[in-house]
Amino acid sequence: MVKQRLRKSIFLRKSFLQLKKMQVALMGEKKWAAKVYKKNTGYDIDLEKPETLNEKIVWLKVNYFQEHSVQCCDKYLIHGYLKEKLGYDYAPELLYVTRSPKELSLKKIRKFPCIIKVSNGSGSNLIVKDKNSYTDAWLKEYFKRQVISSNLHTVISREHQYFEKNPYIVVEELLQDAYGRIPDDYKFLYINGKLQFIYCSVDRLNANVRQVYDPDWNRLHFIWVRDADKKTYDRYEAFPSIPKPENYEEMLRLSAELAQDFPLVRIDFYNLAGKLYIGEITLYHGSGNDRFYPEKYDRIYGEKLKLPKANRS
Repeated sequence: MVKQRLRKSIFLRKSFLQLKKMQVALMGEKKWAAKVYKKNTGYDIDLEKPETLNEKIVWLKVNYFQEHSVQCCDKYLIHGYLKEKLGYDYAPELLYVTRSPKELSLKKIRKFPCIIKVSNGSGSNLIVKDKNSYTDAWLKEYFKRQVISSNLHTVISREHQYFEKNPYIVVEELLQDAYGRIPDDYKFLYINGKLQFIYCSVDRLNANVRQVYDPDWNRLHFIWVRDADKKTYDRYEAFPSIPKPENYEEMLRLSAELAQDFPLVRIDFYNLAGKLYIGEITLYHGSGNDRFYPEKYDRIYGEKLKLPKANRS
């Protein structure tokens, strides 16, 4: 009942956001991050001597910040970032952008189907199939709530690249194949500028499995998801391997160029009818709270990450 009221009430959402800000301020960011990590993974964390990849992700969140990370991780500003870095905007076509939910209107969107996002959001994307899917009034109210939820996520996660009080609401074309399906998502994970593996989201709206491949497209046998366990691992393992995507070499070239700016980064691609799109750039996969199964891979990849010098107090 409380969660349902929180989802619907703007006032309650704002009050909850302020409460979390106060809790972080009183506890201190590092202790807060350690608490969230323990809640999500079941493990204590040593932020003075992190060893696993997830521990080092949390260390990066609270100890290290790069100014350009704001631009590359924002779902609107990434359009300019990609054009500046690569000479071309590889993100899906931008159809509309505003900072105010009050300005949202289906009449202002020139192409359907589309997807609407909060620029610093996580899990707030809305697919709109056509102009009759929703009313303007519903969209405005929905994204008022989503903006608050996105800001709440940044407060809880401590991902400073998303700290934007007044984020953009971004409308982009919805990428679909000839059968109306969301294309597979190829996530290139780089550590200190070197590609470690490609983490693939396969058949997301149906089977919805995850597969991992090395740079030579050999399948690796681990998963890295929230609440990873043997049951989930076995379900993913039973799903057939997917072929190396078209334009794989181009994905390698583009991702390698972008990865040089970060100690750790994930660059996500879609390949649709031979055309490449960059879905997003992510610095902290799962915010450091996803689990590896088998667990040994958390330490294996953690050993590969050489942390930069801390630049945040």
